[in-house]
Amino acid sequence: MVNTNEKPFYHQFEEKHHSESTETGTAACRTDIIIHHKDTLERSLPKGIMVKVYDQDGGVSYGEIDENGDSHHIGVKCGLISWQLMRGPDTAPKYDRHKKDGRQLTDKDEQAFFNDSDGYVLIKANDEKTEDPRLQLAKPLKVFVSVNAKEVKAIYLPPPILLNLRFRQKGNVRLSSKQIKQIKDDGNTATLFIHGYNVSLGHIGKFPQAEDFGDIPEYSNLPPSDQVQRPYLHYDNKAIGQLAKNTLLEQAKEDDNIYVKHVYNEVDLKVNGHKALGWFPHVEYYLNLAASGKLNYDDPFTDWDKYHRIIGVTWSGSVDPSMVFFRAEMYANEAGRELAKVLIELFNEGIKVNIITHSLGARVALSALNILGDFDGAYDEKIDNLIMWEAAVADNSIIDSYTRVKNPVAMELFPYAHKTVKYLRVLYSQEDGVLGGDSRGGDQEYTGLLGGAYPKKYTSLANTTGALKDYYKENKIGEYYKTIEEIKRYGQIHKGTQWGQDNPEATPKGMEIKKEIARLLLEEANTVSSDLNTQLNYLKPWSHFRRFRPEDEHFKHIVDVLTYQVFNNWTIYVNDMAVRPALGHQGERLTVLGTWFNNKGLSEARKKEWIDSFITAQNKKQFWFWDQSNYFISHSAMREWEWKALDTQKVFPDIYKESYKGRIIDEWINEKSNFGRYKK
Repeated sequence: MVNTNEKPFYHQFEEKHHSESTETGTAACRTDIIIHHKDTLERSLPKGIMVKVYDQDGGVSYGEIDENGDSHHIGVKCGLISWQLMRGPDTAPKYDRHKKDGRQLTDKDEQAFFNDSDGYVLIKANDEKTEDPRLQLAKPLKVFVSVNAKEVKAIYLPPPILLNLRFRQKGNVRLSSKQIKQIKDDGNTATLFIHGYNVSLGHIGKFPQAEDFGDIPEYSNLPPSDQVQRPYLHYDNKAIGQLAKNTLLEQAKEDDNIYVKHVYNEVDLKVNGHKALGWFPHVEYYLNLAASGKLNYDDPFTDWDKYHRIIGVTWSGSVDPSMVFFRAEMYANEAGRELAKVLIELFNEGIKVNIITHSLGARVALSALNILGDFDGAYDEKIDNLIMWEAAVADNSIIDSYTRVKNPVAMELFPYAHKTVKYLRVLYSQEDGVLGGDSRGGDQEYTGLLGGAYPKKYTSLANTTGALKDYYKENKIGEYYKTIEEIKRYGQIHKGTQWGQDNPEATPKGMEIKKEIARLLLEEANTVSSDLNTQLNYLKPWSHFRRFRPEDEHFKHIVDVLTYQVFNNWTIYVNDMAVRPALGHQGERLTVLGTWFNNKGLSEARKKEWIDSFITAQNKKQFWFWDQSNYFISHSAMREWEWKALDTQKVFPDIYKESYKGRIIDEWINEKSNFGRYKK
């Protein structure tokens, strides 16, 4: 940076060349400059991005990045300059909002769009480094130019990587060749993060402006944050607090908690984005902070040269109405099938893969791995680490055999998933009031008082009726359902006569339909079992299986489940609604590896029910469970949330230190794999 204790070099230059002083704001020497724009992986920024250069008096010069990654600016006043990458028009294809797709989703359009400039945040130029790239608009980085210093080498973060598995979008689900190249150059490691249930797509955050901090902007004609690139970086609690203080927070009464939360929420949504597109920068930032060796979550991040972009995996987990968790589970199964294809691409490129999931995102990952594990060894142990955070799947979900016990709709188990993973890690908490009961108050999880929402996912409270029906409205099974309903109505009309029939399955037509359902499923099973790319139809709800062989217990179970629902108005058999507790709540406590508690006095049959094998091949693998109950008091506490609770419970410092750094990065990823270009 410029040394303020002696006359700056550009003032020495003025005296030597008898230029008019730049301090006066009048015309001084001018020069044509070229800015070379590259990211930290030495790749040129995309052609076509508009660059807006400011001289120290606020004069503007525009230039467009060319095919070489350079922008040219004519007649720029000598002295300190700064620049902003502008955001071009939205050219992404639009999803037809009026298209009927049979999906029950919150978002009408799930097309994600990154502008060409988004995420390319400036971190240094020539010999100058930015103190905080997240303040590029509020406090721009400045470099000196003159007739003898016409070239500027600007270095930026690489762009974000988003894998959109959502239904309502155009285009194929894949990573581009450019993204694959970025992953290979950036440590040859792909770190995927998959969000959970009820997370809509949301929007990207924006740069804060100087006015947001109560400061005077560097130039009076700086563009608003809407016009410049999106940073796609996380602003921590400290930054949010500074911003909030200058948005009328000081006028709030100390006891006006609702107002204070509203102010913090408005600031958070502006700079950090919202929903899925706010989750990814958050997790990415703290993984980078941990990988850089910072001990505390509020330590400033300084290792921007190595900042590693994770792959944010978004899927259609936001269903309408939101209480139908069963529907989201089926959508997760479908997303997992698409994810499996992307993982194969990464494997074929020789890229190391780590997967981190939250909540129902575990089902997306396990669905993909369950498919890959059924490829007769082709993808065995290809995943370095599967790390599941508060997993909303059954605690025996990774079993290597199949059982119908507490498996109401044939979706609780992933018997092949373990084969694809070298190391499986589970972070769980008994204070997660969504996945189960909790005892600690002040966490804003009222479901915890009722034993959690997850254990009730197939009950009438979750409104599961009709969720499976969505898949059969326009096919033969849907027609069979209508016929069965007609039989029921006919039976009610003629009740008590020889034509009356309480049980449609016992009628000749009902028995015929039952056989036809089995035949249709078997016919499709024989078609899809040899090709992952073949589209499922009748078996689509169970997309987490690659093959459906007639002799397999899971296939027989699927036939029985679907047949029952067709004959019983798409309801789950009342005696089968119970499920095992969530893995993200219990961990290994009730499995063969668990620490037993409260099992005295149980019958042998009851013990056997609870001791279903977690996985018989576990002696060949590394399974780790980390109990976060002491500090992880909320289902989504992995995201900073103190401001929402008004700092009443400081838990995120422990979550960062123990979970992000101590376990995920230090002990697991960096011990068995690697995170980007950080040294182990």
